[in-house]
Amino acid sequence: LAKDINLNISGQTLDDVIDQQDVFIGLSDADVLSADQVKRMSSKPIVFALANPLPEINPEIAQTAGAQVIATGSAQYPNQVNNVLVFPGLYKGLLTYGIKQVDYKIEEVVAKALASMVENPTSDKIVPGVFEAGVVATVANALKTFAG
Repeated sequence: LAKDINLNISGQTLDDVIDQQDVFIGLSDADVLSADQVKRMSSKPIVFALANPLPEINPEIAQTAGAQVIATGSAQYPNQVNNVLVFPGLYKGLLTYGIKQVDYKIEEVVAKALASMVENPTSDKIVPGVFEAGVVATVANALKTFAG
């Protein structure tokens, strides 16, 4: 869904840098991104408003403002991007394969394994749901390559 991302960013505040951006990834606090700012993003913006319990922007507001793909950290909305999606399977895989340290390579492999569960991504389905069959096994099995 995200092929070319604009990485040319300069400015001091979110408002300074939001114009024509393709992606907003928030890991901060509630209500820091406005509808006006989403409207100033690229023509098909992606908004990951992951703050919990309240996201950086309400998903309905982001959608109305033009966001094409929206993810939050909450189970109330589609595309829940939250550590709860990974941890049961991650712990199972770590214990099963005797892995004692998690690094970025493991995180990348797990993320790709989860993404592979969604054969035809849509704006409302970029990751599997937390309770979807196979999530725990997919994450745990992804760690097999790191067994030592």
